[in-house]
Amino acid sequence: MTEMKRKVGDDAVFKATGKGWKPWFAALDEAGARELDHKGIVAWLGENTDMSGWWQQLVAAPLGVLYGAWSDARRRGSWLGQTITVRKATKDKSMRVTWPDDTHLDVYFQGKGPGKSAVTVNHRKLADAKQAESMKAWWADRLAVLKEYVER
Repeated sequence: MTEMKRKVGDDAVFKATGKGWKPWFAALDEAGARELDHKGIVAWLGENTDMSGWWQQLVAAPLGVLYGAWSDARRRGSWLGQTITVRKATKDKSMRVTWPDDTHLDVYFQGKGPGKSAVTVNHRKLADAKQAESMKAWWADRLAVLKEYVER
């Protein structure tokens, strides 16, 4: 958790969710999250909070494979199905992306131990709550496809 805290600061978590790291960890501990797998934690968050989906969606795979699925345009096209503009990329760490409708993505990659990693997508500058809800569902689907893609 310390590594995650360094990557996403307490202020950013509070701004996005209304709570800092400590209250979130306490709530998850109280909910029994230590006994849940990632999918179970995401399900609990979805059922018990109004947290933005961008903070929930993580995909496990080796870090280099996961980053490569995003950074290589050909590979990315096979699971994402969109043409995007990568404005800035830091290998195995992050990407800043312009979406076809000129909204923005912040994509963060994190190592989670040998052979495991996570990706978090924050889709910003969406027009309204309706578009945010639509994109939340779209990203849930695409990240599920990405998970299958990188685990092959």
